[in-house]
Amino acid sequence: MLKDTVVAMKNPYQHWLERIQVVMKEQNASGWVTVRCTGELELHDDTYSDDEYSGESPTYTQQHVDFIRCVILPPERERAVEEMTQLVLGDQYGQSIKMFHPSSFASEVLSAFESMKAKFKNKRMWSKKFNILFGFTLVIKQYNSWVETISAGGMMDEMIDEISTMWAKVMKRSSAELEIDDEFSRPGIGCFLLKFMSILDPE
Repeated sequence: MLKDTVVAMKNPYQHWLERIQVVMKEQNASGWVTVRCTGELELHDDTYSDDEYSGESPTYTQQHVDFIRCVILPPERERAVEEMTQLVLGDQYGQSIKMFHPSSFASEVLSAFESMKAKFKNKRMWSKKFNILFGFTLVIKQYNSWVETISAGGMMDEMIDEISTMWAKVMKRSSAELEIDDEFSRPGIGCFLLKFMSILDPE
């Protein structure tokens, strides 16, 4: 009874943090990728108040906490993200200031995609395939100037179709096969893919 009372008194965000820490510990993870944060809810919520979020201990409602989406990064997934970042950025990896010309960067992205695709095919475990594909998609979503070069029937369009096919195959696998949790990472991936598709077709 006392335990239930304490949980009920907690800020929903505090409870969320405690839960994700438990799940991270199970995966030996030290961090996560935030896919959708409470700040985005401000754009859709007329009742949002800056005062409610000021100070060191913001009072998030359950609605705000339910809006959060993230993907937990156990060590192997974190390494895959880093590997894909190096692959896509090439010489610009690690530089504080990065310069991207859409057409030239698109060529680099296409080249990186071919390398990623080979790595993906060579992996036998679906968890490793997932980590590689997630890492690559995450990077090209973050550094997305290449999107300006997309044209119907073009090489970038073909790449997107292939990535979509790869994701469709991956997401048919169980969470156990992908080594992802159902509480945070599975819904986080679903939200992540929707956001990725939105940058391809902003209309």
